[in-house]
Amino acid sequence: MVDKNFPALIGANGLSVTMGLTSHDSRERAIKQIAIANSQAAYFLVDSNKYGDVAMYKIADIDACPVITGKYFDDFEALENIIVV
Repeated sequence: MVDKNFPALIGANGLSVTMGLTSHDSRERAIKQIAIANSQAAYFLVDSNKYGDVAMYKIADIDACPVITGKYFDDFEALENIIVV
């Protein structure tokens, strides 16, 4: 039995409104997807410099979890899950 009483804080190599949150490594993607599925809540922590970058392996759609980043981009307007700090 998996204890889902923890949040998952996840990074990504790419952040794109159309392509989602991406990774350069298929194994890393798999681990992050397992963490999302087995956590109480998942949050992506993505450096705003990675906005527009798209890596080979998709982790999740951009609206799958809250995304915490450092800069607002106009493409975020229709998204309710973006948190800018």
